[in-house]
Amino acid sequence: MKTVLERIVRALCSQNGFPENTMYQGRPMWEDFLPKARVALAAILYPTEVMGGGRSHRRLFRQV
Repeated sequence: MKTVLERIVRALCSQNGFPENTMYQGRPMWEDFLPKARVALAAILYPTEVMGGGRSHRRLFRQV
């Protein structure tokens, strides 16, 4: 079973036009997208004061 992080990374890889399972420098291509996915998840999971210190995220998504 793939983790949420791996699912996100694979989706980013595919969305950018790269076959996720293609090997590149001895690793699957999708692994190159791990840093970007971690940054995105951290932005979602660790609220800031601007976000209301951890209150409901529903308000934020309505503003987007």
